[in-house]
Amino acid sequence: METVIKKFFENAKSSPDTLAVILEKEKITYGELAECVSGFAHFLTDNGVGKGDCVVVKAIHSVEFTVTCLSCHAVGAIFVPADQTAPNERLEEIAEFVGAKMVISNVYSDIKGSFASIDVSNVMTEAEKHRGEMFTPVAELEAPADIMFTTGTTGNAKGVMLSHRNLTATVLTRMERLDIKKNNVALTAVPINHVAPMRELYLNLYNGSTVCFIDGVMKIKAFFDFLHDYGVTSLYMPPSHVHLILNIAGAELAKYKDQIDYVYIGSAPFDESGKEKLCAVLPNTRLFYSYGSSENGSVSLLEFSRDKGRDSCCGNTCNGVEVKIVNDDFREVAVGEVGLVTIKTEMNMMGYVNRPELNEQVFRGEYFLSNDMGYFDSEGFLYIVGRRDDVINVGGLKLSPTEVEGAARGFEAIEDCICIPRKDTLVGEKPCLLVVIKQGTEFNSKELISYLRGKLENFKIPESVEIVDHIERTANGKLNRKAYKK
Repeated sequence: METVIKKFFENAKSSPDTLAVILEKEKITYGELAECVSGFAHFLTDNGVGKGDCVVVKAIHSVEFTVTCLSCHAVGAIFVPADQTAPNERLEEIAEFVGAKMVISNVYSDIKGSFASIDVSNVMTEAEKHRGEMFTPVAELEAPADIMFTTGTTGNAKGVMLSHRNLTATVLTRMERLDIKKNNVALTAVPINHVAPMRELYLNLYNGSTVCFIDGVMKIKAFFDFLHDYGVTSLYMPPSHVHLILNIAGAELAKYKDQIDYVYIGSAPFDESGKEKLCAVLPNTRLFYSYGSSENGSVSLLEFSRDKGRDSCCGNTCNGVEVKIVNDDFREVAVGEVGLVTIKTEMNMMGYVNRPELNEQVFRGEYFLSNDMGYFDSEGFLYIVGRRDDVINVGGLKLSPTEVEGAARGFEAIEDCICIPRKDTLVGEKPCLLVVIKQGTEFNSKELISYLRGKLENFKIPESVEIVDHIERTANGKLNRKAYKK
């Protein structure tokens, strides 16, 4: 096992002319990127940044972002990406929280704190000063590599500390299960500071292949230009992006059914109607749904283009991953019984930054105690029924909102939806469904309820259906349930 940064330099030496990273207005080869990373790594060390120091970097959609990330890894510093829309106050808050040595941003001159700061536009200028001076990476597998702040949809954002071993273990797990080709060209349109696109970056740089980034899934033309111009062979998309592409340009996507090797879907539940539509549009593509998290990497994988008919299934656990389903006393439950999902793997995070009390709650020895409820079937397939905090209690009968949402999305007129609890004096809570209707379609709530009665038990049928203009989602496509709990 090697660190991602060491493997990247090896690939740059053996294949310097291979494209490493492609953006909408920029692209860079492995050789060019290695020179830039080496140059900026020298700049960091010249400015006192080294092992264990945190560097907060605003995720500007540019090559400079990748250069700063890899340079931090090369010198053994900890890379801390922040959202590109984050105001100065948020950058200062993150920097103070992690004890940053440096902040790199496009508004660096206005940032105040006990840390150095430079403008992201100066990254290449500083790197150029050390052109030709290759840097030997000093990062070790057990050392911290990244701090990824979660989106905080179910509570306050938390800083997930990941080691170089965590990063490499996630890469190797996915390489094995996905059988990624050396000439892979990956594409994602998720904001680059999130854990999923960062994993795409590490995966492809470790593999010696190419990764493409688009700044937002709404750039449909850019999405298809990349597919055409660069011969994209793999896609990472959260379910919301899949639905958007299928609804707006499904026929266009179908033209690439013989080009796209695989699609990797994760970060949120993916309903069965979406799986069926994608299988129909890309019949020759390997289609995967993954269960995992920022804290645990890729826990399980379902190739739903092959293993069909497994509703709400997350597949088999990946090699090197142990999953136990336990009750509140941390005792393993029987096959088929729902309980809390606990995970043991080399991909497990080091812990939450500066949250010792929370780390005590989520770790049981080598096992991470998630907030997800799930079960195994008799064939060893894992099913996730929802998060413990999201379960709706209808007079003692508990339902997962994701099950209701998945069924509702199969109704032709619905573009998007979310199931939320509403207080009820008799049974405590009842489900309510908020729906966005597809443009140009007619909608009848009674027809929807009739449709759902054929798919759900009676207590899971929404008490009411309300039409809304949009559904609140986070930047990486997850339903923002926290917004509706307010």
